[in-house]
Amino acid sequence: MAPRTSVIFDLWGTLIYHDTETNLFTRLGRLTGIKDEDVLEYLERNWLVRNDLTLEALATDICGYFHLNPDHLENIIDIWNEDMSNVRCYSDADEVLKSLRNLCKLAILSNTGPMTGRILKNLGFNDYFDFILFSCDAGLLKPDARIYEMTLAGLRTEAKYSYMVGDNPYSDLKTPKQMGMKTIFVDRYRNGKNYDFVDYTVSRLSSLLGILEI
Repeated sequence: MAPRTSVIFDLWGTLIYHDTETNLFTRLGRLTGIKDEDVLEYLERNWLVRNDLTLEALATDICGYFHLNPDHLENIIDIWNEDMSNVRCYSDADEVLKSLRNLCKLAILSNTGPMTGRILKNLGFNDYFDFILFSCDAGLLKPDARIYEMTLAGLRTEAKYSYMVGDNPYSDLKTPKQMGMKTIFVDRYRNGKNYDFVDYTVSRLSSLLGILEI
């Protein structure tokens, strides 16, 4: 008898989103003059792969790294807290997770920082998942194959019994496909592109119920 099907979800842009008019990087850029891509590069080398940074320590480090006036410190913290307080789950996420919870193993694998655990708890998501792995805890970022291997190990399963669901084809899906997983691209904005490493494309999470072999 084959093991239960496992479904691994990306988090940001797949299950949850920031309900703000402008993203965190843009707002920080307006405040400090730093380019969005420079903020992202910094975060990928620090916040997203470390779980020992408090928000205050991160803001202090940002000021030092980019040679900013220390007066920006409190504003950076305020922007970050406001951004985190405006996180919402997609309207179809809760219903789909409830439907899948007792049918298969569920996991979250996300490139994200230490504050995300609190967000999941506030949204009531923790009880849906058998395993949750954040890049800040793993010290690795998707699409590194090792972080997917850690997730499969946490689920006690193999790639051939697993699906990866995400909204970014290259960071979420390409490596899992190479490892032997089935891949599902959540294309909420219907960009119409085809990828040879994507098995299924959906515009809503509710479509997963007709795809998964459970």
